[in-house]
Amino acid sequence: RNDDILFLADISFPGFFSNVLYHKRPKRCFAYCHATSLNYKDYFEDVKYSKYPVESGHAKLFDAIFVGSNYHDNKLNWRNTLVTRLPYPPLKTFIKKKELLLVSASRPTPQKVDLDLECKIAERLRFPIVREEHNSWEDYYKFLSKSRVLIITSFEDTFGYQIVDAVMNNCIPLAPLRCAYPEILPRTYLYEDENELL
Repeated sequence: RNDDILFLADISFPGFFSNVLYHKRPKRCFAYCHATSLNYKDYFEDVKYSKYPVESGHAKLFDAIFVGSNYHDNKLNWRNTLVTRLPYPPLKTFIKKKELLLVSASRPTPQKVDLDLECKIAERLRFPIVREEHNSWEDYYKFLSKSRVLIITSFEDTFGYQIVDAVMNNCIPLAPLRCAYPEILPRTYLYEDENELL
């Protein structure tokens, strides 16, 4: 209806909806943007230069677009963005015996994991970096809880939930000095290169 207030949870992949939004303009329109085609090593890296202008045009249709960090605000460079921290997940945490020394919890894709760096670290330290797939949030939290250190090598993040997850479950996160990680972690837990990570 003409007096509707619309909120979209994710505008990362605009499609036909932008046409609907334009022709059926609601009274107010808001959205959350957790990522865009400007992501380094994105799945759609070969089309991101044509995709980003579409996203930018689509973004102008909103009264405000919420993003999770200053990193994303600066990267998008849209006039109608507002930085809002995401709430911590209201999920149960676990205290487990520390059976695992070093773990990696990101999905092994080029955007989320620097596999070359992880292999080098594992070789130089002479023990493996444990990676598991989990079928539930509960399993994932138990995995973090029994881990001493979570290594993060992502080239892109949406807010830094892995860091929050790790800290909640008594696991130390080590993250690269990029993306939104410096907004969440003290410098002590951030690294610039392989040597500093080691």
